[in-house]
Amino acid sequence: NILITGDVSGLSNSIIWELLKDKPKVVLASLDAETQSSQSQDVIAHLIDPASQLFTEIMAPYRFDVVFFLSTREEQTMRGTVYNSGKLLDGLKNTLELCRLSKVNRFVYISSLEVYGGSTERDEAASPDPKSVNGHMLLAGEQCCKLYWEANDMPINIVRVPYIYSPNEENTLIQSLLKEG
Repeated sequence: NILITGDVSGLSNSIIWELLKDKPKVVLASLDAETQSSQSQDVIAHLIDPASQLFTEIMAPYRFDVVFFLSTREEQTMRGTVYNSGKLLDGLKNTLELCRLSKVNRFVYISSLEVYGGSTERDEAASPDPKSVNGHMLLAGEQCCKLYWEANDMPINIVRVPYIYSPNEENTLIQSLLKEG
C-alpha cells in the first residue's frame, strides 16, 4: 500500500503512473486528490487535507508500506493555488505521526533545490541557504523529517528535485520551455 499526500497538484500523476507499473494499491489523500486521480481507476482518492485532525484516523486502516509527502514548490506558488505554508507543515506533521504510529516501512519527502537559494553549490554536503519564503518552508519540512527520523528511528528519504514537469502544470519552467519550443 502506498500513500501520496501533501500538495499533490503537480507531481502526483508522474509518481502514480510509475508506481502503478508494479500494481500496488495507491491511495491519494489531498484536497486535489480527485482531479489528480481521475486518470486511473487503480487509485483510491480521499478528498482530505493532510492537516485535518481526521487525517490520521482515516488513513490508519490502510497500513501503508510507503508514504510520499509532496511539498509545495516555487513554480506552484506562481499559480496562486498553493497551500498555506503553515497548513502544509501541519499536514507533514500529521503524516509523519501516521507513519510513526503505523510503523511505515519508508517515508519519502519530496523537497526542492529551493533550499539552496541562489547558490550554485547544490550537493548534499552544501549548507542550505533559502532565499524565499517557500525555500524556508521546504527546509523546515526537511528538518521536521530529520527530527522524526532521529526520535523514532523511522526510515525517511528527503529528495530535492530541481524541476518538475506534469501535464497538469501550467506555470513551470519546463512547461514554458515546451510551449516555446
